[in-house]
Formats: sequence, structure tokens, C-alpha cells
Amino acid sequence: MRQSLEIVYPGPAELDEVASILGAMPAWPGTLEDALVAVTGVRFGIPVWTLNYRDLSAFRNLQFWTPQ
Repeated sequence: MRQSLEIVYPGPAELDEVASILGAMPAWPGTLEDALVAVTGVRFGIPVWTLNYRDLSAFRNLQFWTPQ
């Protein structure tokens, strides 16, 4: 996993997308961090790891990584 690790910093475009998501789903119980994880995962087409599957289930195109 370390060989494929890449640190990605959110830029203005990602933050704008997160703000749009939060504005479009005012009743969504997720956090800014949840939305940013979802945006990053969908944008790069990569699975994400989280302990918070319930809040991220609103993102239909998001894939989850589970260790084996």
C-alpha cells in the first residue's frame, strides 16, 4: 500500500464542490471532512476507507476499501 500512497491536498475546485454538496443536502448528517473524502474518492475513482459508512452512503458512486 505504501508504494501506491499519494497525498492529495484539496484545492479551490474541491472546496467549491464540497460547499455545493453541503448546500444541496442541508439535512445530510455528514461533516465537511466526510464530504471532502467522498469528493476525493469519486474524483480520482479510488476506494476510500472510513469508519463512517452511514454518512457516506449518500454518495452512490463512492467505492469503499476494506482491508482483507
